[in-house]
Parts: sequence; C-alpha cells; structure tokens
Amino acid sequence: MIIALIAAFAMTLAAGTEAFANEPGESNSWAGETQNRSPIQSRDTMAEANGYSGLVQIWRGWDNNIVWLSVNHLRAFSFSNADGSAPLTGVAPRVINSNGWYYAFYTSTSGRIYWSRAQDNGTAPSTGIAWSNWQVLAGQTTHQSVSLASVPYVGMMMVYRGASDQRMWSSWLPINSVNWNNARQLEAQEDYDGLSYQSIWAPTVTYNEVNNYLYVAYAEPNGEVQLLRQPIGHSDWFYADSLDGDADASPVVAATSTGNMLVAARAADNSIWMNRLERNGIAFHSTGWQQESQHWHSLVAPFLSVAGAVAIMLLTGENDGAVWWKQAYNGS
Repeated sequence: MIIALIAAFAMTLAAGTEAFANEPGESNSWAGETQNRSPIQSRDTMAEANGYSGLVQIWRGWDNNIVWLSVNHLRAFSFSNADGSAPLTGVAPRVINSNGWYYAFYTSTSGRIYWSRAQDNGTAPSTGIAWSNWQVLAGQTTHQSVSLASVPYVGMMMVYRGASDQRMWSSWLPINSVNWNNARQLEAQEDYDGLSYQSIWAPTVTYNEVNNYLYVAYAEPNGEVQLLRQPIGHSDWFYADSLDGDADASPVVAATSTGNMLVAARAADNSIWMNRLERNGIAFHSTGWQQESQHWHSLVAPFLSVAGAVAIMLLTGENDGAVWWKQAYNGS
C-alpha cells in the first residue's frame, strides 16, 4: 500500500480530550482577516489562494448570501452572473490558483455550480473587470461546497458531493482549456468491486507534489473521517483509509511542499482538531488528532491553504462570524 496510517495514539474528535502539544510550527495566536482595513465577517468558511498577482480571498456575506472577493486585503467586490443576476449562495465559495489562472466557484441556492476565472499575470485582479462573469458548469450539481486541487502543467481536479444523494463526484479541467470533463463518480479500483464512496459532508481534495497523488478527505455517513488516494493519470481510487475520528463538518486536507500533509476537522462540540500525516518513504504516519492549541470553536468547517511547507488555517468565529487565520503547521 502507498499509504500506511498508523493511529495507535489517535483521539476521537468527538471525545473532547485535551491536547497536550502544538502541531509543529503551530502558532499560539490568531489574527483577524480584513478587507479595506475592516474586519471580514462571514456566515461560512472563507477560502483563499495565492499567486503572482497576490492573495485572493472569497467568502459568503455575513448579512446576505452574496459571494464576495478581495485581493491583497483591499476593498471587497462582487460581480454578476452572465445573466446579470447577483451571485447568491447558501454555502462556502471556493478559490484556487492553477496553471496561470485564479478560479473562483460558488454553489447557487438551486444547486448549480458557477465558476469564473482571472488571469494571474502579475497584475492584481482587484475588480470584477478582470474576472469573467460567473458561468454555470453544465450537468454538475451539488448543495454543498466544491473543492479544488491544482496539478501543475496538467490541469485541475474538482470534487463534490452529489445533489441527489451522498455519492461523491469528480471533474477534471485540462490545462489551457475551459471545457470540463464529464463528472465521474468516486469509486474504488476493480479489486474492491467498484465500491462507491459516500460522504455526509462536502469532500475536500489536495495534490501531493512529492508522490504525485491526489488525496480526498471525507466523512462517511456515520461521520468517520476517511482518506482516499489516486495516482495522477488513473481514474479509480484506492480503498479508503480511516483516520479514526468523527467530524461534524467537512474535513479538510492539505499537502505541503515537503509531502507531509495536514487534516483538520470540526467536532460535534464545535472544537477544531488536526491530524498530521508525516511522510516516511512511500508511506505516511498518522500522528493522531490534536486539538487546536487555543481551543477555539466554530460553527463551520475550517479551511487550509498552503504556502510552501506551511499550512495556514482560516476559521470563522463561533459568535460573530469574524474570520481569523493562523499558521497551523510547518511540514518541513
């Protein structure tokens, strides 16, 4: 097996056990996210992506369901759908930088997936002028957030939970293309009789550049956190590995430039937990679940972004919707 998840010391997320140590490189303090020098508030999870043109952040409005963006913490902006209507969502939007472009996504209140893009040419796409109008991704629907992973010089993977049931789906956008491949159900390789994977929450995906694999974190219908893997160029997914913990919102996975990975999840009591997966040759060692060092809570899932070997966590406040960030892990 490519991955060996050893969880002898793992803690169940819902158990509420005290953590005794920070993750490597984890900060002991949080900083507030801002746009135009004002605090950002959101009803859901903020996402962000870095590129040559700077940092693009995206979120669902606090006092409305409008999709907002900000570049380099400047004034927030929004732009319309192709038909002139406002971009409205009931879940967290997403943004990614992939192969020379920023891509933004949101799920409409009717379950349709919309996307837009702006070229990452070193000039900050600070207004809607640089972004294409929101366009519907035909034939693919969900009532939850999508998740994206960029594979340099190859393309981009999107995963999501289907609109009609708990099955998970993926779609591929080849590099230098605006035409998405048809959605494919996340199924196990033939050795496991085409097992269909199902998730109670939206799955998340990351690309590990060290071993050239895609990884999907998801929660089974009973809430147990699982990790799937797929080598680039293959269509089937290897059998899921349990991370021995339960999540009450979408678990999120992020691979650092060293190949080490971090999984984060929210428990039933709104506490935030992390499980680092340290690379050991071709295998990974799960170090078990540790509670976020400051014991913060949130009503929604956390978000992880990566800058080299470092994983950054974004967290929405439990009471007022204020968005915060901190360094969660250094995978060096």
